[in-house]
Amino acid sequence: MSRAYRRYFEPLPKLLEALEEIPDRYNRMQEEIDALEAEGKLFVIRPDQPVTVSRFERDKMKLQELYGDGRRVAEERMEAMCSYLNVPVPEVDLEVVQKENALLAEE
Repeated sequence: MSRAYRRYFEPLPKLLEALEEIPDRYNRMQEEIDALEAEGKLFVIRPDQPVTVSRFERDKMKLQELYGDGRRVAEERMEAMCSYLNVPVPEVDLEVVQKENALLAEE
């Protein structure tokens, strides 16, 4: 953490401490998620490639590509997720998917 950042939050030591711990806490949570997934106690749907879109992205094409990637991963994992949840795999209405894809392409 930068000196300017520390100086700015110096009057709030507990907040500063919490902010400094964020990366370690995040990493611990990821390790716990991975362990629970490996044990079969948690089903995780995550991107299959690194996400290069920033949290403040304004480029609609990049956002649409990320949405499309997410939808593809969800569709690929649908059967496994339904099996994990012990529910039937839902029917996919291809007409609805095509309309949605067309709407996304217009933007």
